[in-house]
Amino acid sequence: MSGIAQSIFRPEEFTADAERLLGGANGNTYQRKPGDNVNDGQIMVRLKKKRFIILDYGRIPDAHDYEIAKSSPHITIPNGAGRS
Repeated sequence: MSGIAQSIFRPEEFTADAERLLGGANGNTYQRKPGDNVNDGQIMVRLKKKRFIILDYGRIPDAHDYEIAKSSPHITIPNGAGRS
């Protein structure tokens, strides 16, 4: 593990990147680089109607993450997440 604190990020943390760097066309992608204890690396993908998804490929979900995901329809942790 990299020593970066694990937590679920709020959507508002991604708004600036989505508006400024992701672009408006469906299917555009932007890779958020790791740094300053922000993330281990994430890929943002533009969807229709100003929506986007974030694929966080550097996280190992813990029990707290699963509890948060259960409480929000906007967060999904797929089976096998965090495994090589």
